[in-house]
Amino acid sequence: MASTSVVTRLAPSLLAVWMLAAPASAQESISLRFAWPVENGRVTMRSSTVIEAQGMSNETSAEMSYAIEVEETADGLVLRYADYDFGDGTGVAMPFGDAADPELAERLTQLIQSANADIVVSHEGSFAGLAPDNSLDRMMATVDSINGEIMGALDTPQMQEMRSRLSDSATWEQQARIAWESLVEQWRGDWVVGEPRRRGTIYPLPFETEPVEIENELVVESLEGCRGAEGRCAAVVARTVSTRAAEQAMRSAIESMVESAGGGMSVEIVDLTLDVETYTLLHVGTMRPIAQESIITMSQVVAMMGTEVASSTVQTIDLTWDWGN
Repeated sequence: MASTSVVTRLAPSLLAVWMLAAPASAQESISLRFAWPVENGRVTMRSSTVIEAQGMSNETSAEMSYAIEVEETADGLVLRYADYDFGDGTGVAMPFGDAADPELAERLTQLIQSANADIVVSHEGSFAGLAPDNSLDRMMATVDSINGEIMGALDTPQMQEMRSRLSDSATWEQQARIAWESLVEQWRGDWVVGEPRRRGTIYPLPFETEPVEIENELVVESLEGCRGAEGRCAAVVARTVSTRAAEQAMRSAIESMVESAGGGMSVEIVDLTLDVETYTLLHVGTMRPIAQESIITMSQVVAMMGTEVASSTVQTIDLTWDWGN
């Protein structure tokens, strides 16, 4: 992976936050302890995906926001996600075209994009499982209503498969655990600013393959002022170091998928690399996130019918949290 600092690729808003204060001394120590207050917020996500292949480039983008509601219980904090807003465009291609009812299209889009499951975390910040009366239940109600309105009395295999996948609470819990650990839990503890650590992390893959372990380098790069919050923020960065297991799993999945779609045509992934780099601002006193940018890069060379085709996909995801709303 290139050694260029993630700071040089930050969106302007995050770069402005980074420059609020000079980096701290490399020998400065810091303790990050979880202490989220019971205060609601709103998260805004902006994403863009650029695919380049055979000299051609295609870019798509999307923006959405959602509320995060924090509730305190005897066992810890319950985090619920609601009130999704997709703005003027969703960035999702509707499978039913212009014939779809606008309200139904909006609900289907919400189903596709609302991948946050309500969770419970301990008072120390450890993931404790899915919350009671989870958003998964509401999602399944949406699936059932869409099934009835679009398919009528038809119970298609595709809809059955979709419902089966969405109703698997174990899968949702696994994904929620991975997301919480990468956002908060892996950063709990004592750090020396500028001193990197290596850590194995479970990473979810597309194409319905099982999550695999990758090795990350974690570092608290600086301490600085927070945007929209009192106190200091820690600028933390996670970079992939070894993704061999993930790359092998993706090779097998892509080859199988293409061969299936191509009627058994032989396909070989000659080369495949995966890089993930995530920059996050965490409030030092509470570990609440303020902003995050993730850059996911996948490059591959596919051999098919005696021809090699190179392509690359770069996805950038920017998240900002506005607390107190």
